Amino acid sequence: EDDPNLKTYLAMSATMFAPRDASVAAQFYAPQFVSHDADAGGGGARTLTPAHFRKVYEGAKRTYGERDYHDDLILCAGPFLVVRVSMTYRMTGPLGAQPSTGRTAHTTAVDIFRFADGKVVERWGNNDGVGLLQQLGLQLPPAP
Repeated sequence: EDDPNLKTYLAMSATMFAPRDASVAAQFYAPQFVSHDADAGGGGARTLTPAHFRKVYEGAKRTYGERDYHDDLILCAGPFLVVRVSMTYRMTGPLGAQPSTGRTAHTTAVDIFRFADGKVVERWGNNDGVGLLQQLGLQLPPAP
């Protein structure tokens, strides 16, 4: 409970991740941070800014108008924090050219954050995007 990275993550989860509010991203992420995001396939490192979340969250809210988000497990080790989350989505809008199915899906994700000076400077992310698309009855995108 005294871990400063845990306190930052819990605030980030409550004010940014759960409500999908990108306006607070700069409070938690360094002006530039490295993302090793395998969520969309691949997994190469990219340098991003907190503004990146605005586009991501706006698209997610259009596609998944309803979402429930829970932290299942949080582990802290020095500058690193590992979290497993569970999410339940209801598809209320299109995903690319695919129309909304109105279906509900459940998925999990694991994120690893590295903190420096109280902010995220590096992130690794993996989620079950294939399982999500299958549950929603959507076509899988072509392999990268």
